[in-house]
Amino acid sequence: MESRAESLEVLVLCASPVGDLATLKLAHELVQFENELRKAQIPVRLKRVFPPTIEQLRRELAAMSQRGERPGVFHFLGHGDDDGLYFEDEFGESQLVKGAELKQALAESPVKLVLLNACWSATKRGVSLVEFLQREAVTETAIGHEVPVADVSAVQFAQRFYELAMSGKSVKAACQQAANSLAEAGLPGAADVKLVGNGELRLTDGLPIGKRAFVSDDGLPTIGHLPDASV
Repeated sequence: MESRAESLEVLVLCASPVGDLATLKLAHELVQFENELRKAQIPVRLKRVFPPTIEQLRRELAAMSQRGERPGVFHFLGHGDDDGLYFEDEFGESQLVKGAELKQALAESPVKLVLLNACWSATKRGVSLVEFLQREAVTETAIGHEVPVADVSAVQFAQRFYELAMSGKSVKAACQQAANSLAEAGLPGAADVKLVGNGELRLTDGLPIGKRAFVSDDGLPTIGHLPDASV
């Protein structure tokens, strides 16, 4: 088994609160996300943040910091708006986490890449969440969506992005080509993906390309606890 220092650490948080927000097909998106990581040409260790609360994210990052680890990627799947991201609270209800609170959590162990597969995470209406997090130096690079993103587009973009980024492409090249893949597939959102920060970042730096190893380090139940787990 690969030691943590020899693998890309990926934190993923999937939030689908009960209540008045539209249900996302997160189970399908999570399956595609994990499958792409399994095919990575570098060693990868995936950690799911569960329950998907801001408190649990803080705990995970604080524990990594104490072990002297730095996450390579924080990937958020869920709802967003101009003010922040919708996590869940302890009862599974919607909890809006604003930029300052997310910044405080990520400051426990700054991340190389934050990818927010959520609506409005890169909004043009004022300072966006991706701009704020990168400016506050809790991430080297951040990627988000300027407008609402269709589930199918979110899945396609993430799948293609990680395929390219895990093969040695810079995050800028991977982001551009993944966005182009939406247009090629006739899906909306190709022009609405935004990257801020270091576009030359490579997730494969310092890791042995061609040495495949995937570990899911969470001890969670299967994804059956998520909505639409049958897809």
